[in-house]
Amino acid sequence: MHMDEQCSLTSSYHSNIDRLSHDDWERVQQATAAWYNLISNTCHKDHDCHFNVNIRFSYDGKYTIRIAHDGEIATPCEERHDSLITAMQQLLRRICAQALHECEPCENDDMEILTRRNQTRRTITALMPSLSRSTY
Repeated sequence: MHMDEQCSLTSSYHSNIDRLSHDDWERVQQATAAWYNLISNTCHKDHDCHFNVNIRFSYDGKYTIRIAHDGEIATPCEERHDSLITAMQQLLRRICAQALHECEPCENDDMEILTRRNQTRRTITALMPSLSRSTY
């Protein structure tokens, strides 16, 4: 999914305004692509490749945001967040941490697997500085 310039959510329930730029979405897409590249040659299930952000709108302008991953390689998770920015930051952290964990070398890795792990490690490491930003 590509967003034009930004995605905003406001409500009377939440006092802040969430603004995500195209770059914010792009970082999650890059991390997801790196994750898929890493696990695509392993024995994985389709749901290992999907990460979800769900926004549930309710009466009075209230909404809840959930991030989730239901995989077998990565630990399944589901978290609730009050901010879209916080949810996307945490989703990016989870994808990056899991990818780096899976990049750990094994003694029976062949050259193709080592190359994939190194490529993924470089991609994820390049995305990591964006996680330290406190405001968007």
